[in-house]
Amino acid sequence: MDSALEILLFLVGVSLGLFVLISLLVLVPGRRSARRAAAGPVWFGGPAGSEHGASTSGPVLTDPPPRWAAVAGADWVTAAETAEPGRRIGGASVGWRAETRALTPQQADDVRHALTVAERRSGLRFGLFLGEPVGGRRHFAEKLHAALGAEAAGAVVLLVDVKGCALEIVTGENAGRRIPDAACGLTAMSMATSFGVGDLAGGLLNGIGALAEQATARR
Repeated sequence: MDSALEILLFLVGVSLGLFVLISLLVLVPGRRSARRAAAGPVWFGGPAGSEHGASTSGPVLTDPPPRWAAVAGADWVTAAETAEPGRRIGGASVGWRAETRALTPQQADDVRHALTVAERRSGLRFGLFLGEPVGGRRHFAEKLHAALGAEAAGAVVLLVDVKGCALEIVTGENAGRRIPDAACGLTAMSMATSFGVGDLAGGLLNGIGALAEQATARR
């Protein structure tokens, strides 16, 4: 009897050990990847339609294909270093008090799709930057906007400083005619409300949709 019990306990111990080992092998690399992904800025629709730092859950089918799908090498931060903001720019600034989590791959797909739909409906250029500003937050957001070059006049850029709990919306001269600063302010406050309860993806999707709706109504 003792021998049978010892064998049973041995088998249970081996099974438990294997389970713990497999769990560690699966979870640890994922955590390391998450740290690497969160270490730098994430953006969609940067210069030359570039994208950086966002993972994907698989092929994203949009119509038409997002411009950033073909270009991945442009560095928005580097381009912003030498960009000079224009005089006729508008937008809004707002903050909140809470920490928000990074986008999941599925949420990143949803944001890509929302930006594509916003551009198609409004005819404006949309760009989203998630990360810490270099220097003053508003000035950096304006430099990101200016880094879009010839597209800047008809562009809407959103800078979400997740760590600093702040949002900047910048509109170019042409975009500002269709999305007034007051509308940007209302949208920014709505987005900040979502961010404040930890809903980064929801705030982004609703905000992008609201800005596109405002622009479409004045098209």
